[in-house]
Amino acid sequence: MKVFGAALAGVASLFATSALAQDAGGFYAGYEILQFQWSDTGGDEQQEDLSTGGRVTFGYNTSDDNSVRLRVFGFAAVDEGGADIELGYADLEYVSQIALSDTVSAEFSAGVRRLKLLAPDGEWDGSTGPVIAAKITSDLGKGFGFYGGARTSVVFGIEDEDDDFHQVAASELSTGFTWSRAVGAGALDINFGAEAQNYQSVRDGEEDYGLIGFAIGANYSF
Repeated sequence: MKVFGAALAGVASLFATSALAQDAGGFYAGYEILQFQWSDTGGDEQQEDLSTGGRVTFGYNTSDDNSVRLRVFGFAAVDEGGADIELGYADLEYVSQIALSDTVSAEFSAGVRRLKLLAPDGEWDGSTGPVIAAKITSDLGKGFGFYGGARTSVVFGIEDEDDDFHQVAASELSTGFTWSRAVGAGALDINFGAEAQNYQSVRDGEEDYGLIGFAIGANYSF
Protein backbone atom coordinates (compact mmCIF):
# COMPACT_ATOMS: atom_id res chain seq x y z
CA MET A 1 0.00 0.00 0.00
CA LYS A 2 2.89 2.39 0.78
CA VAL A 3 4.35 1.74 -2.66
CA PHE A 4 0.94 2.36 -4.21
CA GLY A 5 0.50 5.67 -2.40
CA ALA A 6 4.03 6.89 -3.07
CA ALA A 7 3.84 6.05 -6.75
CA LEU A 8 0.66 8.05 -7.16
CA ALA A 9 1.47 10.94 -4.84
CA GLY A 10 3.16 12.97 -7.55
CA VAL A 11 0.89 11.73 -10.31
CA ALA A 12 -2.37 13.40 -11.20
CA SER A 13 -5.66 13.06 -12.81
CA LEU A 14 -7.31 13.69 -16.06
CA PHE A 15 -10.99 13.82 -16.40
CA ALA A 16 -12.53 15.26 -19.53
CA THR A 17 -13.93 18.62 -18.46
CA SER A 18 -15.16 20.10 -21.70
CA ALA A 19 -16.96 19.15 -24.88
CA LEU A 20 -13.99 20.48 -26.88
CA ALA A 21 -11.58 18.09 -25.20
CA GLN A 22 -13.89 15.11 -25.64
CA ASP A 23 -14.63 15.71 -29.31
CA ALA A 24 -11.08 16.36 -30.50
CA GLY A 25 -9.90 12.77 -30.66
CA GLY A 26 -10.43 9.14 -29.78
CA PHE A 27 -8.11 8.94 -26.77
CA TYR A 28 -7.62 11.37 -23.90
CA ALA A 29 -5.15 11.43 -21.01
CA GLY A 30 -3.89 13.91 -18.45
CA TYR A 31 -2.39 14.91 -15.16
CA GLU A 32 -3.70 16.73 -12.10
CA ILE A 33 -1.95 17.61 -8.83
CA LEU A 34 -4.05 17.69 -5.66
CA GLN A 35 -3.19 19.54 -2.44
CA PHE A 36 -5.27 18.36 0.53
CA GLN A 37 -5.52 19.00 4.25
CA TRP A 38 -6.49 15.81 6.11
CA SER A 39 -8.69 15.57 9.21
CA ASP A 40 -10.93 13.09 10.99
CA THR A 41 -14.51 14.08 11.66
CA GLY A 42 -14.14 13.54 15.37
CA GLY A 43 -12.26 16.84 15.22
CA ASP A 44 -9.40 15.67 17.43
CA GLU A 45 -6.83 15.19 14.66
CA GLN A 46 -5.99 17.13 11.53
CA GLN A 47 -3.08 18.31 9.45
CA GLU A 48 -1.99 21.92 9.64
CA ASP A 49 -0.14 21.66 6.33
CA LEU A 50 -1.26 20.46 2.92
CA SER A 51 -0.11 17.10 1.55
CA THR A 52 0.23 16.22 -2.12
CA GLY A 53 -2.02 13.68 -3.79
CA GLY A 54 -2.68 12.81 -7.38
CA ARG A 55 -5.04 11.27 -9.89
CA VAL A 56 -4.35 9.95 -13.36
CA THR A 57 -6.99 9.14 -15.97
CA PHE A 58 -6.95 7.55 -19.41
CA GLY A 59 -10.02 7.33 -21.64
CA TYR A 60 -11.29 6.44 -25.07
CA ASN A 61 -14.28 8.03 -26.82
CA THR A 62 -16.54 5.31 -28.18
CA SER A 63 -18.69 8.01 -29.84
CA ASP A 64 -19.12 11.80 -29.80
CA ASP A 65 -21.08 11.58 -26.54
CA ASN A 66 -19.77 8.44 -24.80
CA SER A 67 -16.44 7.17 -23.52
CA VAL A 68 -14.77 4.61 -21.26
CA ARG A 69 -12.17 5.81 -18.77
CA LEU A 70 -9.91 4.70 -15.93
CA ARG A 71 -9.25 7.15 -13.05
CA VAL A 72 -6.60 6.35 -10.43
CA PHE A 73 -6.18 8.39 -7.23
CA GLY A 74 -3.59 8.29 -4.44
CA PHE A 75 -2.99 10.28 -1.25
CA ALA A 76 -0.77 9.78 1.82
CA ALA A 77 -0.47 11.67 5.13
CA VAL A 78 0.67 11.17 8.74
CA ASP A 79 -1.63 11.67 11.74
CA GLU A 80 -0.70 13.40 15.00
CA GLY A 81 0.41 10.10 16.50
CA GLY A 82 2.83 9.47 13.63
CA ALA A 83 0.72 6.75 12.01
CA ASP A 84 0.54 6.48 8.23
CA ILE A 85 -2.71 7.21 6.44
CA GLU A 86 -3.01 6.16 2.80
CA LEU A 87 -5.96 6.36 0.44
CA GLY A 88 -6.05 5.05 -3.12
CA TYR A 89 -8.69 4.03 -5.63
CA ALA A 90 -9.14 3.05 -9.25
CA ASP A 91 -12.46 3.78 -11.01
CA LEU A 92 -13.33 2.06 -14.29
CA GLU A 93 -16.32 3.91 -15.75
CA TYR A 94 -18.64 4.35 -18.69
CA VAL A 95 -19.22 8.06 -19.35
CA SER A 96 -22.08 9.77 -21.20
CA GLN A 97 -22.36 13.47 -22.09
CA ILE A 98 -25.59 15.38 -22.68
CA ALA A 99 -26.00 18.94 -23.96
CA LEU A 100 -28.48 20.73 -21.71
CA SER A 101 -28.35 23.98 -23.71
CA ASP A 102 -26.05 25.82 -26.09
CA THR A 103 -23.70 26.67 -23.20
CA VAL A 104 -24.33 24.00 -20.57
CA SER A 105 -23.40 20.30 -20.76
CA ALA A 106 -23.79 17.44 -18.30
CA GLU A 107 -21.60 14.39 -17.82
CA PHE A 108 -22.79 11.21 -16.10
CA SER A 109 -20.68 8.16 -15.31
CA ALA A 110 -21.06 4.80 -13.59
CA GLY A 111 -18.70 1.93 -12.99
CA VAL A 112 -16.68 -0.07 -10.48
CA ARG A 113 -14.26 1.21 -7.82
CA ARG A 114 -11.40 -0.71 -6.22
CA LEU A 115 -10.26 0.94 -2.98
CA LYS A 116 -7.06 0.55 -0.96
CA LEU A 117 -7.05 2.23 2.43
CA LEU A 118 -4.58 2.24 5.32
CA ALA A 119 -5.77 3.72 8.63
CA PRO A 120 -4.32 3.44 12.18
CA ASP A 121 -7.09 0.96 13.04
CA GLY A 122 -7.32 -1.03 9.83
CA GLU A 123 -6.18 -1.80 6.32
CA TRP A 124 -8.40 -2.64 3.35
CA ASP A 125 -6.31 -3.93 0.49
CA GLY A 126 -8.67 -4.02 -2.45
CA SER A 127 -12.31 -3.48 -1.45
CA THR A 128 -14.66 -3.27 -4.46
CA GLY A 129 -18.04 -1.70 -5.18
CA PRO A 130 -20.07 0.60 -7.45
CA VAL A 131 -19.25 4.25 -8.17
CA ILE A 132 -21.42 6.92 -9.84
CA ALA A 133 -20.70 10.55 -10.69
CA ALA A 134 -22.15 13.63 -12.35
CA LYS A 135 -20.69 16.92 -13.50
CA ILE A 136 -22.13 20.05 -15.11
CA THR A 137 -19.99 22.44 -17.15
CA SER A 138 -21.05 25.93 -18.27
CA ASP A 139 -19.31 27.58 -21.24
CA LEU A 140 -18.27 31.13 -20.29
CA GLY A 141 -16.84 31.99 -23.71
CA LYS A 142 -13.30 32.40 -25.11
CA GLY A 143 -12.44 28.84 -24.10
CA PHE A 144 -13.30 29.31 -20.41
CA GLY A 145 -15.82 27.24 -18.48
CA PHE A 146 -17.14 26.71 -14.95
CA TYR A 147 -17.81 23.21 -13.58
CA GLY A 148 -19.31 21.51 -10.56
CA GLY A 149 -19.21 17.77 -9.89
CA ALA A 150 -20.15 15.07 -7.38
CA ARG A 151 -19.03 11.44 -7.02
CA THR A 152 -20.03 8.70 -4.60
CA SER A 153 -19.19 5.04 -4.03
CA VAL A 154 -19.68 2.17 -1.59
CA VAL A 155 -17.05 -0.58 -1.51
CA PHE A 156 -17.05 -3.90 0.34
CA GLY A 157 -14.12 -6.00 1.48
CA ILE A 158 -12.21 -7.75 4.26
CA GLU A 159 -10.17 -5.73 6.76
CA ASP A 160 -6.76 -7.43 6.66
CA GLU A 161 -5.75 -7.45 10.34
CA ASP A 162 -9.04 -8.53 11.96
CA ASP A 163 -10.33 -10.41 8.90
CA ASP A 164 -13.72 -8.68 9.27
CA PHE A 165 -16.06 -7.80 6.41
CA HIS A 166 -16.40 -4.03 6.21
CA GLN A 167 -17.92 -1.44 3.90
CA VAL A 168 -16.54 2.04 3.20
CA ALA A 169 -18.68 4.79 1.67
CA ALA A 170 -16.93 7.72 0.01
CA SER A 171 -18.11 10.97 -1.54
CA GLU A 172 -16.45 13.82 -3.45
CA LEU A 173 -17.47 17.35 -4.39
CA SER A 174 -15.55 19.60 -6.76
CA THR A 175 -15.94 22.97 -8.43
CA GLY A 176 -13.70 25.24 -10.45
CA PHE A 177 -12.77 26.70 -13.82
CA THR A 178 -11.48 25.24 -17.06
CA TRP A 179 -9.75 26.66 -20.10
CA SER A 180 -9.70 24.80 -23.42
CA ARG A 181 -8.11 25.32 -26.79
CA ALA A 182 -7.21 23.33 -29.90
CA VAL A 183 -3.54 22.29 -29.94
CA GLY A 184 -2.13 20.48 -32.93
CA ALA A 185 -4.36 17.58 -33.92
CA GLY A 186 -6.05 17.49 -30.51
CA ALA A 187 -7.32 19.69 -27.70
CA LEU A 188 -5.77 20.86 -24.45
CA ASP A 189 -7.89 21.40 -21.33
CA ILE A 190 -6.55 23.03 -18.15
CA ASN A 191 -8.50 23.03 -14.89
CA PHE A 192 -8.18 24.68 -11.47
CA GLY A 193 -10.65 24.18 -8.66
CA ALA A 194 -11.51 23.21 -5.10
CA GLU A 195 -12.28 19.64 -4.00
CA ALA A 196 -13.45 17.86 -0.84
CA GLN A 197 -13.58 14.12 -0.13
CA ASN A 198 -15.14 12.14 2.73
CA TYR A 199 -14.55 8.49 3.71
CA GLN A 200 -17.05 7.12 6.22
CA SER A 201 -16.37 4.94 9.27
CA VAL A 202 -12.72 4.14 8.58
CA ARG A 203 -11.36 4.70 12.11
CA ASP A 204 -12.77 2.59 14.96
CA GLY A 205 -15.79 1.97 12.74
CA GLU A 206 -17.08 5.38 13.81
CA GLU A 207 -15.05 8.36 12.59
CA ASP A 208 -14.78 9.60 9.03
CA TYR A 209 -11.75 10.89 7.17
CA GLY A 210 -12.01 14.20 5.35
CA LEU A 211 -9.82 15.78 2.68
CA ILE A 212 -10.20 19.38 1.54
CA GLY A 213 -8.02 21.41 -0.79
CA PHE A 214 -7.51 22.30 -4.42
CA ALA A 215 -6.61 20.70 -7.74
CA ILE A 216 -4.72 21.96 -10.77
CA GLY A 217 -4.04 19.95 -13.90
CA ALA A 218 -4.23 19.52 -17.63
CA ASN A 219 -5.51 16.91 -20.06
CA TYR A 220 -5.06 16.36 -23.77
CA SER A 221 -7.25 14.50 -26.23
CA PHE A 222 -5.78 13.10 -29.43
